Amino acid sequence: MKKFIGAALLLPISIWSCTNNEALDVPDHVQAAFAQKFPQHSGAQWELDKGNYEVNFKQGNVNWSATFTPDAVWAETEHTIAPDQLPEPVSAAISGRFSTPAFMEAEVAEGPNGTVYEVTLMHDGKKVEVVCAADGTIRDVVDKEPHENSDDGQH
Repeated sequence: MKKFIGAALLLPISIWSCTNNEALDVPDHVQAAFAQKFPQHSGAQWELDKGNYEVNFKQGNVNWSATFTPDAVWAETEHTIAPDQLPEPVSAAISGRFSTPAFMEAEVAEGPNGTVYEVTLMHDGKKVEVVCAADGTIRDVVDKEPHENSDDGQH
């Protein structure tokens, strides 16, 4: 019985130590929601992002990011994938819209409204982020900072 009580007391401490970031006081109910959704996580690091709690962590060998509201409602999860792992309709839509895109990185973003792919690429000397649905529908295109070597006016 004493071993069971001791183990029961250590479990919350181990969960807290795995998810606590001393610079940010994350409410227990937010940490519990995270631990329930991602029980196999490691190395959780918390930060505030637009009033929500964002946690960066590893699950297996993959780096993940998850966002929870202050009420502990899951809002979004993102993880990086290799550009060659993008669904064919996404790759085709981006290649059809941008001539010779140089894929830099790709992320899968999952939320209550479904899954999208956020793809960062170089196009005409500019860094561009393209948000695509799995069926290849381009939902958004955002120009990022110009490429460091493109300030000479040449493309």
